[in-house]
Amino acid sequence: MTLAGVIVLIALPITNGISRRQERRADRLALEATRNPAAFLSVLRRLGSENLVEERPSLAVEGLFCTHPLLVERIESAQVLVSELGITDEHGGSGSVAHVAPLAMVEIL
Repeated sequence: MTLAGVIVLIALPITNGISRRQERRADRLALEATRNPAAFLSVLRRLGSENLVEERPSLAVEGLFCTHPLLVERIESAQVLVSELGITDEHGGSGSVAHVAPLAMVEIL
């Protein structure tokens, strides 16, 4: 392996980690701005099914190839944020995102 290849293998997990952190911030901003967890989750489900997201990749795969947080992590983070912000849905219920089906159960469009 060349020196450039070694540098890339070292840099990928770092740059992907930075990208995942920025995506988490973007998710938070989207929920804070829209206060619409149903729409947020709908987008996540659609993106997950259209991109055939692997539900639980290995740490190596996540570090080297994942530029976005895992879908499961994004849903869990949304649940915490909805609770923290006291977001309610348009019907006055809690904005819970607990009803989201596991990725494996999401129908591929």
